[in-house]
Amino acid sequence: MASSTLSPTILGLNDRPGRGARIAEAFALTGDPFPLDSHGDIFVATSVHGPAREELRRWIAEMLEDPNRNDRLAVVTGEEGSGKSHLLTVIAHEFASDARRRLVILPGSPGQRTDAQILRAILSALGADPIGRTGLELRREIQGALRAVDQQGIQPGLLVDGADFKGSHLELIRNLLRDTEGTGLWIVLFGTPDLQLRVSRRRSLRGLMGPAIPLGPLPVADLDMVLDERIDAMRTDRTPTTLFPPGVRTTVHSWSEGNIAKLVGIAGACLLASAIQGNEAVTPEIARQVARDLTIDEANGVRPVSTSSQEGNVVQTQIPLLLDGPPPRLSSTTTQQALWKEDES
Repeated sequence: MASSTLSPTILGLNDRPGRGARIAEAFALTGDPFPLDSHGDIFVATSVHGPAREELRRWIAEMLEDPNRNDRLAVVTGEEGSGKSHLLTVIAHEFASDARRRLVILPGSPGQRTDAQILRAILSALGADPIGRTGLELRREIQGALRAVDQQGIQPGLLVDGADFKGSHLELIRNLLRDTEGTGLWIVLFGTPDLQLRVSRRRSLRGLMGPAIPLGPLPVADLDMVLDERIDAMRTDRTPTTLFPPGVRTTVHSWSEGNIAKLVGIAGACLLASAIQGNEAVTPEIARQVARDLTIDEANGVRPVSTSSQEGNVVQTQIPLLLDGPPPRLSSTTTQQALWKEDES
C-alpha cells in the first residue's frame, strides 16, 4: 500500500476527466457511486426523500384525474444540497414516458430575471417563439400554448428549480395558474425553506396551494443508507467489502451535517484520494483531510457545475430564473473547528 501522506492538491484532481473511471477501476466498481453531478443518478429512498417522492407522485396522479381542482401548486423546500434538484430530476424522469403529460423544467440560476424573461423561458421550453413585449402579452401566449397542449389530451406540468420567488414573481405564478384554468396545469416550486412561508402569506395563493414538502437533514441511519446503496449499486464480486469503515463514517457524518450533497461530495472525494494512494478502503486520515479541504472550498465559494438532460416528454430551457441572492451556507463553525482540532490531535 502506498504512503498515507496526501498531496495538498489531491482535491484538484476531483473535477478532471477520468475521475469516475479511476474510482471504478481502483475499487472494482461498475461506475462512480458518487459523481460530481448526482442529480440524475441513483435515488435512495431515505426517510426524508422517499415520502417526499411518494407525496409528489400521488398529487401529480390526482391532477390527471381532476384537472379542474384548485390546489395545483406544490412547494418543495430545503437548504442547499438537501436533494431538491435530485428529487425534481427523479420526478421528471418517472413521468417522462407518460404520453398523457408534458413536463417543462426551468432550471435554477444565480441570474436576476424579470417576470417577462421568466415567461419567455416557459414559452421557449414549450417550443413556442415568444413574440409579446409585455407580461400580459406573454401570459396570453402561454395560455394559448397550454390550451393547444390540453386539446391534444396532454396535461402540462411545470417544475421550477431554484424558485426562491418573492413579490411579483409569486404573483406571476398565481396569474399563470388562474390564466390556465381548465388546462390542468400544475406547478411545483423547489426553493429554500422560507419559500413556503412566503407562499402561504399571500392570500392570492392560499387557495391554490397543494402539498408543502420540506426536505430536512438526514439522520445518521439515512446517511449510512446513502453510502451503502450507492456503493452496492456499483458493486462487483471483486469490490472490497467495506470502503467506509465505522471510524471514517463518523467523520463523514459529522462533516455532512445531514446534507446529502455534502455527503456525496465527501464520499466521492474520499474514494478518489484513496484510489490515488492505492488504499483498499478510506482511512480516517484521508477522510479528515478531504473534509477539511472541502470545507475550505465551501468557505471560498467553490461550487461544482451540474448539468441536466432532456428526456421523453420532459422539455428543459436553459434560460435562467431569478434567485433571491446567494443560497445560505450550511457548514457550521463548530464543524470546521472540530475538523481542525481532530487533525491536530
